[in-house]
Amino acid sequence: MSMKTYRLWRIVITVIVASLVAWAVTTGNVLVPIPTVVAGVIILYLCKRRVKAFTEDERTFRIADKAAMLTLNVFIVMAATAGATLLAISRDGSPATEPAGLTLAYSICTLLILYYIGYIYYNRKLGGKE
Repeated sequence: MSMKTYRLWRIVITVIVASLVAWAVTTGNVLVPIPTVVAGVIILYLCKRRVKAFTEDERTFRIADKAAMLTLNVFIVMAATAGATLLAISRDGSPATEPAGLTLAYSICTLLILYYIGYIYYNRKLGGKE
């Protein structure tokens, strides 16, 4: 399978999985989303194994690192702003927004803790000193 074919199948499988999960959420069916996502991941993995000319070099990894870091930074700033706004609104008489604000705040904390753990792990694995 060529890389172009793999990309096409990846899009098709992602759309199918997203559609099934959206349908399950709207109908209240809790048994469909997890197996659907797991099946999609397995199918994508099997498709990726069949790709023939798949080359990765240091440049590809560096681009992925920069994109991931940008995504992390943008998400943290946006989620922190949204969480603080929701918490502020809940203090002004709209208590329904407090759980959403706290969820965002705890998500950011969890994300930063996971980032720190990953940083320490890779720093030691790749020969850095802590």
